[in-house]
Amino acid sequence: MSETGRRCPARTLLEFDHIDEVARGGQASIGRMRLRCRAHNQYAAERTFGAGFMEHKREETRRAAEGRKRAAAEVIPWLRQLGFRADEARRAAGRCESMPSASLEKRVRLALSCFSKPPGREHGPGGNVSAARHAGPRLRVEMELVTGIEPVTPSLRVTCSTS
Repeated sequence: MSETGRRCPARTLLEFDHIDEVARGGQASIGRMRLRCRAHNQYAAERTFGAGFMEHKREETRRAAEGRKRAAAEVIPWLRQLGFRADEARRAAGRCESMPSASLEKRVRLALSCFSKPPGREHGPGGNVSAARHAGPRLRVEMELVTGIEPVTPSLRVTCSTS
């Protein structure tokens, strides 16, 4: 509420705000929380911590987000080469955003772990039920990322065996 008694009309991009800033010793409790629009929350933070400090924090956050997106994007060509559709590869690669500093191999393995069936196979509730029943043993995929001189062209050596 402003000094003149007007309330912010924003109904989207709302954020939780600590009434007593945790960075200044306040308690993170439900009773000391309020909702603010993003603009007013950022404005209050700039008044408390300074505009330069908050700009530095926002830039840090942007760089970290770009790093996470880049880590996920590096996985997509490898999944595409294995035959996954672009939308499947993007969705699976999104799981890698939480581990941007992991090796490419670990990120690709994590992305592959979200697929419970081979690419392009539809079975289960909306697909061919008999194919699901007779799908056979699960495949174990061992892979080795093969990289060369920059620019790297995705290349995989994949060994499949039944287990």
